[in-house]
Amino acid sequence: MKNKRNWIVTTASLIYYALIISTLYYALTGNLSEWIGKELPVWYDYFIYLSFILYFIAFAFILKMRRIALMLITAITILGHTFSYYIDVFSITSFILDVIIFGVLWTQFKKMN
Repeated sequence: MKNKRNWIVTTASLIYYALIISTLYYALTGNLSEWIGKELPVWYDYFIYLSFILYFIAFAFILKMRRIALMLITAITILGHTFSYYIDVFSITSFILDVIIFGVLWTQFKKMN
């Protein structure tokens, strides 16, 4: 049986993807350190670029209701929060938003392929 696109997954994914695009915008314009208020390591921009590519791919598969995409995007997000904690740019607001969005997405896990 083919799963249809779920509006809950679509809405949560679009909100999350908008947050990712805003971060990418600041990274591409070189204002991410200024926006965060701290100097970031050189490699952090590359991490954001790579994450964006993986998020973009996972986003397409999440809209197709694939479980592996949800697991991948969750792992990348956890990795991102871990890196941000260790380089001392952790944002509790970002963390709470991610917990809410991923909490909503994971409630739909059983409906995914």
